[in-house]
Amino acid sequence: PPVAMLFAACLAFSSRPHIPDAETFKKTIYVVRHGEKIDSDGSGHNEGFECLSNETNKGVNDSTWGWNRAKHLAEIFNGSMEVLPPFNESDADADFTAAKAKQPQALFSTNYANPVDCRDELGRYRTQQTCSPLAESLSLPIDNRLGFMPHLCGLLMDCDSVETFMDHKIRKYPAVEASIGASAENWLKTISDCSDYTESQQCHPDGTCTAGLQQPGLGGADGGVVSMDNPTCTPYGWGAHDKLAGTCCNSLAAQVIKGKLMEPGVDTILVCWEHKNIQWLAYELSGRVEKVYHEVVDCGVNEQNKTNECWPGNHYDIVYALNFFPNGTFSDLNKLLQNFFPPLDL
Repeated sequence: PPVAMLFAACLAFSSRPHIPDAETFKKTIYVVRHGEKIDSDGSGHNEGFECLSNETNKGVNDSTWGWNRAKHLAEIFNGSMEVLPPFNESDADADFTAAKAKQPQALFSTNYANPVDCRDELGRYRTQQTCSPLAESLSLPIDNRLGFMPHLCGLLMDCDSVETFMDHKIRKYPAVEASIGASAENWLKTISDCSDYTESQQCHPDGTCTAGLQQPGLGGADGGVVSMDNPTCTPYGWGAHDKLAGTCCNSLAAQVIKGKLMEPGVDTILVCWEHKNIQWLAYELSGRVEKVYHEVVDCGVNEQNKTNECWPGNHYDIVYALNFFPNGTFSDLNKLLQNFFPPLDL
């Protein structure tokens, strides 16, 4: 009967997954992690320590996936409006829904701003490398002025964190320590509160210092210096009990990125960021919304009584989509997938 047919058609339509139209939220900031990187074998940071993997500089348990992922991102965000599936690993993620990928009008990447992390022959960090195929496709520049290191926004590295930084980034790689260990430690002390650092200087990875508190052109409403009760912070949050101790200059980065989002003609931005710092950048971009804190920073404790990682360390495929109303007010966070997974035997 016609009525039954109509009912069946309506039921079938209602059972389809709802894909929000790209115009539902006029403004979106996508945050992705850099692509798969080379696992250092101790051969030295200048021979590819933590750059993107490719055919000519394979690392242990690595292949071509870093650059292939970068190229895949270019295909996703080139205006094809591809539907990205939701990241739903647990019941807590059930609210995340598939969404169409919008084409960005601006690109940002992490400036690691230290003498350790790899830069390729063009001077690009792995975050810049990840954004570069899309940048070339869309003829867009990549803004790499922003980062998390304290000296990028007029803060100081907590003196205690100098040792943890050295342990995590340098001392566990003997060849790296032999090559730059002493100079790196001296440099870290010049940007920390355990030196004679003065607020009239900004010290750089090459050991030089210049007048001013931050890189030029990053000024915010308060002159660009992040306002904190304690002018020191702990990069990566290593060794800190406060889950927000690693925020550092992610605050200023969020301020600048949101400012770009409000410019005429800009409704979508893609950010390629360092893994550990994505949590703090996303939280700051949301305006420190408590719900977002529990989605990106503090995901509770699992059955083994261990702290859950909101973004697992072995996961490169996640996309954070932070949606904003046209006036810049934060709306919601959606977790998506790029749908690009390497074989399990890598």
